[in-house]
Amino acid sequence: MSITTDHILQGTQACKSCDVLQPLGQFDRHSQSGNLRSVCKRCRIQQINRWQQANREQTRVNQRAYNRRWHGRAVVLFNAAKARANNKGDPFLLTLDDVKAGIALGKCQKTGVDFELQPYGDSTQSPYAPSIDKIDPKGFYEPNNVQYVCFWYNGAKQQWSDELVLEMCKRLLSQ
Repeated sequence: MSITTDHILQGTQACKSCDVLQPLGQFDRHSQSGNLRSVCKRCRIQQINRWQQANREQTRVNQRAYNRRWHGRAVVLFNAAKARANNKGDPFLLTLDDVKAGIALGKCQKTGVDFELQPYGDSTQSPYAPSIDKIDPKGFYEPNNVQYVCFWYNGAKQQWSDELVLEMCKRLLSQ
């Protein structure tokens, strides 16, 4: 059996932007139709970056709107936590579904305050926005070591314990 051009080209596609023949794995699928895009991943990223540079204000508006939707907030939290773990060389054992389930609770697991995505005052973020907190700050991002809390609680706790935050709140109230 001889190898034909069809056999060589099977499983490949030419990018409409760079005109390079590439494996199909180098092309994303359209989110709605499921069909392969005509531009490879590398060229698509370059196109997106050029558009974002040319449309900075619209990019900011789009990102803020995305962050104010529950799914968008979950993705942002997931990606940020994953990046922090990767920067430290730590394992990251959460899934996006874990994060979605955590914020779907709708309330801070420490204060009981309802999560809220709309900005507060002049700020671009709400102090009541959901946040991923590591129960043991020295531990890893894993389902048994995270709690879903509001942004201000996580900021107050930082590398300390839940008990220290509670103690400081009691001291504040006793003033």
